[in-house]
Amino acid sequence: VGCGFGGYLIKLAELFPETLSLGLELRDKVKEYVRERIDTLRENHRESGLYRNVACIRCNAQKDFPHYFRKKQLKKIFFLFPDPHFKA
Repeated sequence: VGCGFGGYLIKLAELFPETLSLGLELRDKVKEYVRERIDTLRENHRESGLYRNVACIRCNAQKDFPHYFRKKQLKKIFFLFPDPHFKA
């Protein structure tokens, strides 16, 4: 939650290649940056198939989280860079 510019999210994808790492980001421009970063990594590692286990979506985790995941569906949740001064 609050994946920032994707550094930790991408590192998780590298460390756990069999696990989906999904970043939830409120800021649209930041989400687009992370998506482009992931797309570039996928393109640069096309033959090896790396980075197919990582993605970033734009959402307000405070409101939308229950709509994306069922109870007990997730193994872990990392709160990375949440905005302490939420803006509507």
